[in-house]
Amino acid sequence: MKKFIKILAAVFVLTLALGLAGCGDYVAKVNGKTISKKEFDRRFSQVQADMKLQGVDFTSADGQKMLKNLKQQTLDQMINELLISQYAKEKKIEPTKDEITNKINEIRAQFTSPQEFEKALKDRNISNDDLTEMVRIQLINEKIYNEITKGITVSEQEVKDYYEKHKTEAEFQSPEQRQVRHILIAVNDGNAQNNPHFNTSVKRTDAEAKKLAEDLIKQIKAGKDFTTLAKEKSDDPGVKENGGQYTFSRGEMVKEFEDAAFALKKPGDITETPVKTAFGYHIIKLEKIIPARQKSYDEVKEQLKNYLLEQKKRDAYSKFLNDLRKKAKIETKLS
Repeated sequence: MKKFIKILAAVFVLTLALGLAGCGDYVAKVNGKTISKKEFDRRFSQVQADMKLQGVDFTSADGQKMLKNLKQQTLDQMINELLISQYAKEKKIEPTKDEITNKINEIRAQFTSPQEFEKALKDRNISNDDLTEMVRIQLINEKIYNEITKGITVSEQEVKDYYEKHKTEAEFQSPEQRQVRHILIAVNDGNAQNNPHFNTSVKRTDAEAKKLAEDLIKQIKAGKDFTTLAKEKSDDPGVKENGGQYTFSRGEMVKEFEDAAFALKKPGDITETPVKTAFGYHIIKLEKIIPARQKSYDEVKEQLKNYLLEQKKRDAYSKFLNDLRKKAKIETKLS
């Protein structure tokens, strides 16, 4: 669904761009082809509506200034897209029918049923012919992008240089972590049926769950093996695979669980009392404190290589667009 919406957003103006030549008032002329005021106003109203949904207030002084900048940005985008459509026509860049069909089938596959797919189109006032045209334009863009960026590479030395320059920054720091094991005693007393966390297969009250957790703590303190108890008693569905073991940093677990785990001081410590969360009652055992550290080059080199490659490709495509604009005859009269 998200991919579907992204496709629509990416090609909405391009669909307009292919039909922008016409008579009447216009806001720009690109190599003799006009962007009509009607189409610009339609696009700009769409952009405004989207910004308002994000909470932007255009009535304030700052909002009015933003509105003016937004108009120019919208026009620039429409000019770029018209230039791209002209370039594609000149170079005879066109997807095959099979490519279009396959892409539409990919979009259909994102929906749970044909009815949901048809509803998504109807809600956006998009006909099947509209969708076919949108997909065709998206594929044209992909072909141009791939053609412009083919052959671009990133050397290992470039990756190393970037790492050395930026390795002290936050993106290369691994925060302090805790490795723990836990036993979950879930609750189902009939009052939590709308709670997405609770285990519907368990039939026990809150008081029963708490008492069972307290009894297990006593058994552990008496010498019972924690991992064995976890496999026997825990309601955590992942316990069979990992023995109830998790490794995490701050912000990755529910607050009550996280606070209790980080409060344990040394490996081997367990929570003295059961820890209540939306999942039920937990018994937590600290296994390891993993100090904060800087990530090594080997850990991040593939991620960095991909990042730098995408950055190079974006730069190349941006240069391509700028070159198109420099060569084009562009007239604007945006008020």
